[in-house]
Amino acid sequence: MASSSKDVEAAAARLCTHYTDAATTLFNEPSLGLYYVVEHVQRGVPALVAVKQAVRAQGEQLQGAETDAAFALANMEAATSAGTLGTFDRVEKLAEAAAARAAASSARAAASSAPLSARPKYYAQAAAVAKPG
Repeated sequence: MASSSKDVEAAAARLCTHYTDAATTLFNEPSLGLYYVVEHVQRGVPALVAVKQAVRAQGEQLQGAETDAAFALANMEAATSAGTLGTFDRVEKLAEAAAARAAASSARAAASSAPLSARPKYYAQAAAVAKPG
């Protein structure tokens, strides 16, 4: 009987040890799972925050470019409207006429300041007639 009592005590000790290990594992499982979740968050969140900041910055840049494009489009529509385009055509014609008048005036000034020998023949004849002889 002594041996059966030792066997029963050994079996009871093994049962208690296994039960204790199983209970410890079972009760620690949620906190171990939570530890892994926290570890995953600590590794993954900084990268996600950096991506979110980059997306936000590019979104702001894109919004600024869209605003600039809309402003430029409105200005181009105003510049190419019928009234504005006609005004630019009139200004261009006036500038061409002024340039032609300036060129003609400078040609006349150059011709009048040239010596008589460089002037056309009829200027020399008129000068000879005008001089008393």
